[in-house]
Amino acid sequence: MFIFNNELRYPLFWIFDAVSFVDVGNVFRQVSDFRFGELREAAGFGLRLRNPFVVLRFDYGFKLDRRPGEKIGAFFFSIGQAF
Repeated sequence: MFIFNNELRYPLFWIFDAVSFVDVGNVFRQVSDFRFGELREAAGFGLRLRNPFVVLRFDYGFKLDRRPGEKIGAFFFSIGQAF
C-alpha cells in the first residue's frame, strides 16, 4: 500500500472545522509491483465536529482520474482523527 495525503483544516465556528484534502495512492500485491503510473488521485472537502470525547468527520471525495463506469466520488463518515 502506498498513500500520500494532505489535509488543510479551517476553523469555522464553535465546534466546527472545515477541511480540504488531496489523496494519492494505491494497493499493490508486492513491492515490486509498484508503478507511479498506477497511483490514483482524489480531492475533496469535509466538515469536522469536535467535542471533548471524539472528532466526527464528514467528507466527500472526488476521483480526479475517474475511469469509465466509476462514480464521480463518495461520501465518508469517520470517527476519530486520522492523523
